[in-house]
Amino acid sequence: MEFTLVDALTLLSILLVSVTWYITHRKSKHDLKTHNTVTLISNLSVVEHLRDADILVREKITNNEVFPALIPNPGVEKCLITILDYYEFLSRLFLKDSIDRRAIVELRGTLMLETLKVSSDYITESARKTKREDLYSAFSEVCAIIAGERQ
Repeated sequence: MEFTLVDALTLLSILLVSVTWYITHRKSKHDLKTHNTVTLISNLSVVEHLRDADILVREKITNNEVFPALIPNPGVEKCLITILDYYEFLSRLFLKDSIDRRAIVELRGTLMLETLKVSSDYITESARKTKREDLYSAFSEVCAIIAGERQ
Protein backbone atom coordinates (compact mmCIF):
# COMPACT_ATOMS: atom_id res chain seq x y z
CA MET A 1 0.00 0.00 0.00
CA GLU A 2 1.35 3.34 -1.02
CA PHE A 3 0.66 6.75 0.58
CA THR A 4 -0.40 9.04 -2.25
CA LEU A 5 -1.11 12.71 -2.65
CA VAL A 6 -4.85 11.97 -2.45
CA ASP A 7 -4.33 10.19 0.88
CA ALA A 8 -2.35 13.16 2.20
CA LEU A 9 -5.03 15.63 1.10
CA THR A 10 -7.76 13.49 2.66
CA LEU A 11 -5.85 13.32 5.94
CA LEU A 12 -5.24 17.08 5.87
CA SER A 13 -8.94 17.72 5.19
CA ILE A 14 -9.98 15.54 8.14
CA LEU A 15 -7.50 17.36 10.37
CA LEU A 16 -8.79 20.75 9.22
CA VAL A 17 -12.41 19.75 9.86
CA SER A 18 -11.49 18.47 13.34
CA VAL A 19 -9.66 21.66 14.28
CA THR A 20 -12.52 23.81 12.95
CA TRP A 21 -15.05 21.80 14.94
CA TYR A 22 -12.98 22.08 18.11
CA ILE A 23 -12.59 25.86 17.78
CA THR A 24 -16.30 26.30 17.04
CA HIS A 25 -17.25 24.08 19.97
CA ARG A 26 -15.03 26.04 22.41
CA LYS A 27 -16.36 29.38 21.16
CA SER A 28 -19.99 28.30 21.41
CA LYS A 29 -19.39 26.96 24.92
CA HIS A 30 -17.86 30.31 25.94
CA ASP A 31 -20.71 32.23 24.27
CA LEU A 32 -23.26 30.12 26.16
CA LYS A 33 -21.48 30.80 29.46
CA THR A 34 -21.49 34.52 28.74
CA HIS A 35 -25.18 34.46 27.78
CA ASN A 36 -26.11 32.54 30.94
CA THR A 37 -24.10 34.95 33.09
CA VAL A 38 -25.69 38.02 31.56
CA THR A 39 -29.15 36.50 32.02
CA LEU A 40 -28.51 35.66 35.67
CA ILE A 41 -27.13 39.10 36.46
CA SER A 42 -29.91 40.92 34.60
CA ASN A 43 -32.48 38.95 36.62
CA LEU A 44 -31.52 41.08 39.60
CA SER A 45 -33.05 44.13 37.99
CA VAL A 46 -35.95 42.42 36.20
CA VAL A 47 -37.37 39.93 38.70
CA GLU A 48 -39.23 41.99 41.29
CA HIS A 49 -38.42 40.02 44.46
CA LEU A 50 -34.74 39.77 43.50
CA ARG A 51 -34.62 43.49 42.73
CA ASP A 52 -36.22 44.36 46.08
CA ALA A 53 -33.82 42.09 47.95
CA ASP A 54 -30.84 43.53 46.11
CA ILE A 55 -31.95 47.09 46.91
CA LEU A 56 -32.40 46.27 50.61
CA VAL A 57 -28.95 44.71 50.88
CA ARG A 58 -27.34 47.59 48.98
CA GLU A 59 -28.98 50.05 51.41
CA LYS A 60 -27.47 48.15 54.35
CA ILE A 61 -24.05 48.17 52.68
CA THR A 62 -24.30 51.88 51.83
CA ASN A 63 -25.35 52.76 55.39
CA ASN A 64 -22.57 50.60 56.87
CA GLU A 65 -25.15 48.46 58.70
CA VAL A 66 -25.13 44.74 59.29
CA PHE A 67 -28.02 42.30 59.53
CA PRO A 68 -28.41 41.04 63.10
CA ALA A 69 -28.27 37.34 63.89
CA LEU A 70 -32.00 37.42 64.59
CA ILE A 71 -33.99 39.65 62.26
CA PRO A 72 -37.25 40.83 63.89
CA ASN A 73 -38.89 41.91 60.62
CA PRO A 74 -40.06 38.89 58.52
CA GLY A 75 -40.09 40.99 55.32
CA VAL A 76 -36.47 42.02 55.78
CA GLU A 77 -35.48 38.45 56.61
CA LYS A 78 -37.26 37.20 53.49
CA CYS A 79 -35.34 39.72 51.35
CA LEU A 80 -32.03 38.68 52.89
CA ILE A 81 -32.77 34.98 52.37
CA THR A 82 -33.75 35.72 48.76
CA ILE A 83 -30.46 37.42 47.95
CA LEU A 84 -28.41 34.83 49.86
CA ASP A 85 -30.17 32.00 48.00
CA TYR A 86 -29.54 33.82 44.71
CA TYR A 87 -25.82 34.20 45.51
CA GLU A 88 -25.61 30.56 46.63
CA PHE A 89 -27.10 29.44 43.30
CA LEU A 90 -24.78 31.77 41.36
CA SER A 91 -21.83 30.48 43.38
CA ARG A 92 -22.62 26.84 42.68
CA LEU A 93 -22.68 27.62 38.95
CA PHE A 94 -19.43 29.58 39.38
CA LEU A 95 -17.72 26.61 41.07
CA LYS A 96 -18.93 24.23 38.35
CA ASP A 97 -17.54 26.63 35.73
CA SER A 98 -21.00 26.86 34.15
CA ILE A 99 -20.94 30.65 33.96
CA ASP A 100 -18.36 33.28 33.06
CA ARG A 101 -16.29 33.47 36.24
CA ARG A 102 -14.43 36.62 35.25
CA ALA A 103 -17.70 38.44 34.58
CA ILE A 104 -19.07 37.45 37.99
CA VAL A 105 -15.91 38.66 39.73
CA GLU A 106 -15.92 41.95 37.83
CA LEU A 107 -19.67 42.66 37.85
CA ARG A 108 -20.85 41.27 41.19
CA GLY A 109 -17.68 40.49 43.14
CA THR A 110 -17.65 43.55 45.36
CA LEU A 111 -21.37 43.27 46.14
CA MET A 112 -21.00 39.58 46.93
CA LEU A 113 -18.14 40.29 49.35
CA GLU A 114 -20.05 43.13 51.00
CA THR A 115 -23.23 41.04 51.23
CA LEU A 116 -21.35 38.26 52.99
CA LYS A 117 -19.85 40.81 55.37
CA VAL A 118 -23.18 42.42 56.35
CA SER A 119 -24.98 39.07 56.67
CA SER A 120 -22.33 36.88 58.33
CA ASP A 121 -23.96 37.04 61.80
CA TYR A 122 -27.30 36.04 60.31
CA ILE A 123 -25.73 33.19 58.31
CA THR A 124 -23.87 31.87 61.35
CA GLU A 125 -26.99 31.95 63.54
CA SER A 126 -29.16 30.37 60.82
CA ALA A 127 -26.62 27.58 60.32
CA ARG A 128 -26.55 26.95 64.07
CA LYS A 129 -30.36 26.94 64.37
CA THR A 130 -30.88 24.63 61.40
CA LYS A 131 -27.82 22.46 62.24
CA ARG A 132 -26.58 23.02 58.67
CA GLU A 133 -22.88 23.78 58.75
CA ASP A 134 -22.90 23.97 54.95
CA LEU A 135 -25.49 26.78 54.82
CA TYR A 136 -24.39 29.16 52.05
CA SER A 137 -21.07 27.32 51.81
CA ALA A 138 -20.69 27.80 48.04
CA PHE A 139 -21.34 31.53 48.46
CA SER A 140 -18.68 31.72 51.19
CA GLU A 141 -16.23 29.74 49.06
CA VAL A 142 -16.70 31.98 46.02
CA CYS A 143 -16.29 35.07 48.19
CA ALA A 144 -12.99 33.65 49.44
CA ILE A 145 -11.91 33.12 45.82
CA ILE A 146 -12.94 36.65 44.87
CA ALA A 147 -11.15 38.13 47.89
CA GLY A 148 -8.03 36.13 47.01
CA GLU A 149 -8.06 37.40 43.43
CA ARG A 150 -8.38 40.99 44.63
CA GLN A 151 -5.19 40.84 46.73
